[in-house]
Amino acid sequence: MKELLFLLVLFVSNVIQAITGFAGTVLAMPPSVYLLGLDHAKVILNAMAWLSGLMIAVTGYRHINWKELFNNRSKNSLTSIGDGMNCTFEHVCSNS
Repeated sequence: MKELLFLLVLFVSNVIQAITGFAGTVLAMPPSVYLLGLDHAKVILNAMAWLSGLMIAVTGYRHINWKELFNNRSKNSLTSIGDGMNCTFEHVCSNS
């Protein structure tokens, strides 16, 4: 029964994300943690977010503005995201 409730939560949160463009995982996290526990909820919701983004990228491949994606502002953003992930994974962050 908990699994069915989780799937319902996942469906509703993804419908809201499809309408608004954001917050699917944020909305799904609290009930998912209650139903499945923190460890399982984190893994499943992150995997679903990655799969959802990948599906959008693959199906809309022809509509991606590659010039805009790889302009200087995007490069800076991607570099900052990579730096943040590196800092998080290593648990050491220096401001040098």
